Amino acid sequence: MTGNFQLYTDAILLFACLGTVLYCMRIQRALRQLQTLDGGVGKAITELNQAVKSSQDASVALRDELAEAVVNLDNRYADLKTRRVEIDDLLDAMDGQMGLQLRRCKEARQLTEQALTPLVRKAEMEIQSLTKALELKASMERRHEDKRVETPRDPLDELWAELAPEAEAPRRRMESLQTDDSRPYNPFLRAVGD
Repeated sequence: MTGNFQLYTDAILLFACLGTVLYCMRIQRALRQLQTLDGGVGKAITELNQAVKSSQDASVALRDELAEAVVNLDNRYADLKTRRVEIDDLLDAMDGQMGLQLRRCKEARQLTEQALTPLVRKAEMEIQSLTKALELKASMERRHEDKRVETPRDPLDELWAELAPEAEAPRRRMESLQTDDSRPYNPFLRAVGD
């Protein structure tokens, strides 16, 4: 039985050795393929190193460009801040000028009103006096016409009219200046356009 046991252990060891040999041969074949694949592992490592170096160079260039862009943005921000201060100053100055101009306009308006008020009052008074005079003249003409109808014409009046045509001229001129709508003549209203 010990002989059988030994035979079994030898057979197991033999199979284990054969398995190990087959595994080693497979590893050797895989290593050979790895070494012969486009120059092998060394070339792949070299290419990987070159790729890492080029990516580092690109990141350095990108960092430099970003730093330059940040500096440019800082300069632009400072310039914009300065311009904003200038614009604020200009707006303040414009507000001050506008306030000054508004005050001047108000003063000019007040002075104009003060200057025109007496002229308007005087014109109103003249209009009133001219209107009263025209009303008085109209009432006198009505009375005169009423007298003419009641009494026959005096021969002396006719003689006076023949001898003094100059005295009759102002009355004719006044009648010719009357408007078509039979309103009494008002020289002030005629001067300002009725």
